[in-house]
Amino acid sequence: MMLHYKISTTAFYWLDFSMFRLYECMLNFFSAEDLVLYHKLVSWLCNIVGIPFLASAVVAHNGHANAGSLLAIESVFFLCIYKLIPTGIKNIGNAILSPISVVAMTGSSAYVGNLYGCYTAVMLILSGILIGTEGVLLGVPRVDIFHYGLVIANMLYVAAMRV
Repeated sequence: MMLHYKISTTAFYWLDFSMFRLYECMLNFFSAEDLVLYHKLVSWLCNIVGIPFLASAVVAHNGHANAGSLLAIESVFFLCIYKLIPTGIKNIGNAILSPISVVAMTGSSAYVGNLYGCYTAVMLILSGILIGTEGVLLGVPRVDIFHYGLVIANMLYVAAMRV
């Protein structure tokens, strides 16, 4: 289990660094309209693949490897068939993949007593549903608060994987 943790932690640090470098390069070479388009694509991928994979890792770490694998498989399957399915089904898939993953992470973490896994799920819920990305809250754009919430959720995720 420890080897898996070290590999996954290293992979996430590498991914964070790679995303930072990608955005830095994009700022230098693309127009503002292109950046908005690419940001929407990356945000969509994080919603469809990122959150289910985070939940998959926590659920598997909690000792429920089959359920964790199922979360990962469902997101990859949805991504693979995305162009083949009608728009209505796409919207439903977009709307339920992350919530299913967060609920699975919450249930698995609560079952084994991994409080940081529960805190991660709560922070994802607070960021996505209560804060949102539109408008202003306390004089700060909601999208900024949303991203701060995701950073906190990411730190709680690391703590959940250490328990």
